Amino acid sequence: MIESGGGVDEADSALPLGIAAVSAPLQLRSLRTVHSSVKVQVKIIELPGSKRRRLVAGVVMIALGLLFLLDRLILFDASEVWRFWPLILVALGVRKMFRGHSARRRRWGVFQTFLGTWLLLDQLDIIGVGESWPVLVMAVGALIIAASFQRQPQVTSE
Repeated sequence: MIESGGGVDEADSALPLGIAAVSAPLQLRSLRTVHSSVKVQVKIIELPGSKRRRLVAGVVMIALGLLFLLDRLILFDASEVWRFWPLILVALGVRKMFRGHSARRRRWGVFQTFLGTWLLLDQLDIIGVGESWPVLVMAVGALIIAASFQRQPQVTSE
């Protein structure tokens, strides 16, 4: 929608029929940008958390199915992509590190990131899990120590 000086035309501000049919439970956020005396308004559809997770899970399942189908049809070698599966742990860990609402979740994110990186290095034949497993034991010990420094809520008794 473009407005120049006047208001936004109501016919232009309506969502397309396909989006409008499913937009009732969705939240809309408007972004406004002013550039060269022309105002542009863009509506972005934001899915609630549970719907977003289901959408991402569905897209991941479709991508995995496509990957396995191409592998079965001998059009693509999925084993080369499968070597990078620990990146899933790394991505989940990084997300928890930066979006964790508690120190415990952030520590778990650090551990997931470390574990994913360690397993990725093994998959890429840079280090071997068989030789480097003591590093995992040391990481768990570091997490236990970090948890001991976490401030405990003070309980007052009356």
